[in-house]
Amino acid sequence: MRVDQPPMRIAVPITATTMDDALRDIDEACKHPGVSILELRIDFMQNPNLERLLRHSSKPAIVTPRAKQEGGKFEGSEASRIAYIQEAISLRAAYVDMEGALYQKLEGNGFTKFIISAHDFEKTPYLPAIAERLDGKGHIIKIATKALSKDDALRMLFFTKSYTGRGKDMIGICMGDQGRDTRFRGPSFGSYLTFATLDPLKASASHQPSVDELRAYEKSNK
Repeated sequence: MRVDQPPMRIAVPITATTMDDALRDIDEACKHPGVSILELRIDFMQNPNLERLLRHSSKPAIVTPRAKQEGGKFEGSEASRIAYIQEAISLRAAYVDMEGALYQKLEGNGFTKFIISAHDFEKTPYLPAIAERLDGKGHIIKIATKALSKDDALRMLFFTKSYTGRGKDMIGICMGDQGRDTRFRGPSFGSYLTFATLDPLKASASHQPSVDELRAYEKSNK
């Protein structure tokens, strides 16, 4: 790791299905010194109380009601899903995640950052075309694709470096075993954050490393 490179931001998804379990998981994540951000995957939850979840966290949170067509579990209508995002903005969540394919322009509050995301669970297509569709709709773009080869992972890393080199923020991740390296190396190529778990059974995606693995990697590459 370069001397001038800041510490990696590590986001831990909260994937509990009940409020009680979610609050316990938030407590555990907030106590861990390696965790930077929480991702509240409220699409996993039954009747989430967003105000209580955000108030309970001592760390910045991403509110993500992921739609089914983007790999999520949200069961309600699109109007109710957008209502959760609007509520998160009104509660001044640090971040909200909106899918680029389902994008609706919402009024910001000058505080909450909009992550505009795209997911491909089958392949890693031409990345500049995806970025062009997402660009300008929010503060940070997120591209998560399935790596079918190490070359796919390298394409993601170098595209992230190119995109962020223009002064823009991006989260670049490849899913699958072939893409696991991007979860470790992404921040050194400019990725805004990377995702990790405190418990493999509570990961939001396959091949998600643990927080301790990422911090150990970071330490060994200083």
